[in-house]
Amino acid sequence: MDRKIKSLEKQKSFAFYKYYEECKRNHKEYMNLYNYHKKTYEELIQFTELPTHIINELKEKYTKEKQEISCPICLDVIQMDNLTFSSCCCKYCKNCYDKLLEQPIENRNCSLCRKKLYVKKK
Repeated sequence: MDRKIKSLEKQKSFAFYKYYEECKRNHKEYMNLYNYHKKTYEELIQFTELPTHIINELKEKYTKEKQEISCPICLDVIQMDNLTFSSCCCKYCKNCYDKLLEQPIENRNCSLCRKKLYVKKK
């Protein structure tokens, strides 16, 4: 029975690892799109003869992408080396997540989904 439990825990751990890797890949893709669309938008607004609906559409696009890659607490764009996932799979910047974990255990909830946050003991 113990072997089966350990095997299931190992499978679960591997599945979460794969999930986090996929989330990191998606985050990186969103960052690339965001940077590209933001740069294009900034270049296009210099030309006043362009129709405003084109400029507005591009701005809306990079604004939505920014929401996908921003920390829900500080609202800064999360750089790849600063990306952290909570135990409930929500993403934060490291600084904000560390501040969340400094809260007393009874107040330690995810800012997005409100689930209890757990920290793996080392």
